[in-house]
Amino acid sequence: MSSSHDNNVSGMGSVNRPTSSKSFFRISIGEKWPGTDVPISLVIISIAAVVFAFDVTMPLGVAGGVPYVALVLAGYGLRNRRNIYFLAILGTVLTFVGYFMSPDGGIHWVVMVNRGLALFAIWIAAFLTVSYKKIESGHRILSHAVSQSGDMVFITDTDGNITYVNTQFTKVTGYSEKEVLGKNPRILKSGNTPRAVYAKLWTDILAGRMWRGEIEDHGKDGRTFWAAARISPIRDRDGNITHFVAMHEDITQRKEAEQQLITAKAEAEVANRSKSEFIANMSHELRTPLNAIIGFSNILQNETFGALVHEKQREYVNDIIASGEHLLELINDILDVSAIEANSLNVCEDDIDVPKIANASVRLINPRAEEGHIEVINKITAPLPLLRADERRLKQILLNLLTNAVKFTPENGRVVLNATIDDVEGLIVRVEDTGIGMTPEELAKALTKFGQVDSKLSRKHEGSGLGLTLASGLAEALGGRLDIVSTKGQGTTAILTFPPDRVVPSSH
Repeated sequence: MSSSHDNNVSGMGSVNRPTSSKSFFRISIGEKWPGTDVPISLVIISIAAVVFAFDVTMPLGVAGGVPYVALVLAGYGLRNRRNIYFLAILGTVLTFVGYFMSPDGGIHWVVMVNRGLALFAIWIAAFLTVSYKKIESGHRILSHAVSQSGDMVFITDTDGNITYVNTQFTKVTGYSEKEVLGKNPRILKSGNTPRAVYAKLWTDILAGRMWRGEIEDHGKDGRTFWAAARISPIRDRDGNITHFVAMHEDITQRKEAEQQLITAKAEAEVANRSKSEFIANMSHELRTPLNAIIGFSNILQNETFGALVHEKQREYVNDIIASGEHLLELINDILDVSAIEANSLNVCEDDIDVPKIANASVRLINPRAEEGHIEVINKITAPLPLLRADERRLKQILLNLLTNAVKFTPENGRVVLNATIDDVEGLIVRVEDTGIGMTPEELAKALTKFGQVDSKLSRKHEGSGLGLTLASGLAEALGGRLDIVSTKGQGTTAILTFPPDRVVPSSH
């Protein structure tokens, strides 16, 4: 702490202090007497000359050296209070010189006592003057700090009448010092701050406690502004409260920024809900005719009303069905994401068999995996406790995770599905692949809605970029969570965790 303080003091270029013993008693020739253009050195020389002339012209014992106290008091005008001791030394020397140069007269012992008292008076005056200037210097620094503070500062008596305001107070409020001295701070009340705030304020400060809070004030022109206020009691030596000091920081811009953020957030939430509702409605509107397209295409494919006469017709019908099913899958994903965002996802919970759902999910993903020459290994074969969840939604999560794993795994790669039970974590399902993996930046992008990591592998199977977002949202809707761990060039692991309260205890 001390070294830091020393560094701060040494860095203050405006502080004048002696740097060596040679400058201890140095008086600047150009230094002026306060409030005048008269050099201080001239004032001191003049006082010393007059007092000395008076001393040596009067009979010995009349002047007695006491007038040299005036020389010491003249040091009050010096910037460096240490120079007052120099004047005391000068007065001491002149007292002795005056004793030898003054005309004879008076009783010897009286003269000696007078000279001794003169020396006593000179040095007492020096010590008192130095002490007073030291106290005054501290008060002046404190006064300047308060006066030049960037906060509004005002002081009131115990009745709440203003006795002092600083420059910032007059600048912010528009009131001059004369207009507010003796007035109550209620002149700043805007009327918008609850009465309970002021009641708490007075309760705290009258009890001797500091009060902090935010209040809305208004200036002379009626302009309102927000202030972060701190009000503290001032006590005398006996501990009695004599005044209150208030510091108000103008926080109007901060409050306006906070209000803008609140408004923007509310507008964003409304817009997001509107968007989700719009997507949900559009998804329903699109799904109805799309189901009709797929249904009629299946009729054509099955040649219910007659054989297709050309091979191209069969090819086009198959394309229509494949495209329709892909589009329907995309719409369903969008609908689910919108429902999750709107907190309106329908979840039908039951005690479900996880290995059964895992087997069904792997069977559905196997055709895609075989097409890309990827081995899918299902290790969820051992009996597991039942899980309290929605069977369709859990299957949807596993299909999304397995699809992503196959999609980003090159030929001859491997995808492993596994599950374990942990007493602390609960049921943990892992989908591990030996795919291309992702950097932290790519993973962050993949977890956003419609976020897709650019890759040639990602184009083997088309996708919307909703897979991980949907899987994560569904996991949370089922009371679990989804974590993704990925290393570029090594693979990705999706970790689906359901807490112990979701695991149904075995009846055995």
